[in-house]
Amino acid sequence: FATLLDQMPSKRDRARLLALSAKESGYWLHALPSANLGTMLDHTTLSVTKCHLKETARLLALSAKESGYWLHALPSSNLGTMLDHTTLSVVIGLRLGASIIQPHRCHCGDSVDTYGHHGLSCSRSAGRFSRHSTINDIIRRSLATALPALLEPIGLARFDGKRPDGMTLIPWRLGSSLLWDATCVDTLAASHIQATSSMVGAAATIADQAKRHKFPNCPCGNRTRDLQLKRKPLRSPLTKKLKDLQLNLMPHQKPNADKVAGNS
Repeated sequence: FATLLDQMPSKRDRARLLALSAKESGYWLHALPSANLGTMLDHTTLSVTKCHLKETARLLALSAKESGYWLHALPSSNLGTMLDHTTLSVVIGLRLGASIIQPHRCHCGDSVDTYGHHGLSCSRSAGRFSRHSTINDIIRRSLATALPALLEPIGLARFDGKRPDGMTLIPWRLGSSLLWDATCVDTLAASHIQATSSMVGAAATIADQAKRHKFPNCPCGNRTRDLQLKRKPLRSPLTKKLKDLQLNLMPHQKPNADKVAGNS
């Protein structure tokens, strides 16, 4: 089963991705919609085009080698790597581009298609909060091997009054603690689809830039680092970043901590 998934995307998907990689494939996005000029797309054509954009974003995300790391993880409930039935169905559907549910209307009022992508960015999805908590717990446990960390430290706040997600209790580098503020974005969300259909990692990059603007008075300067992870066809550099993070925490293996991800 894992071998079958490793072979995805299929030859048909690869051919479509190669065709969409040509710069000419995106010229229609810059055309002026005008009925007189014959550049006004009808509803059916526009719907098909939107589907192609979403499929392009999915295939671009799958083109990164990190997108298949989850297939090699040991399924263990003790390690937190055991996927439940619903999560497994979603990740397989994202990787294969397969239909996994029946079309229906969500509680938020939007229509849900057979691919089940809507729940990843739905404003009323309970999974948004659990994913955010899981991200912070992974980072905290990764640091725990060498540095104790506290989630949502009391006494620290951004300009909007919200607290950062975590901070180490002892200095990390140059006498300063490591501070991080996580966010989780959806590659296939309507707000990101124009960017993610043309560049791998665009959603995470946009979210990272927006997050930095929330710390305008941060004195850390160029000591700020980013850890990008995406809720999305499983294209996330999280695994590699955390491996680098653990190596940086082990002085006898790699004393240099310049490549640590996070905000210090």
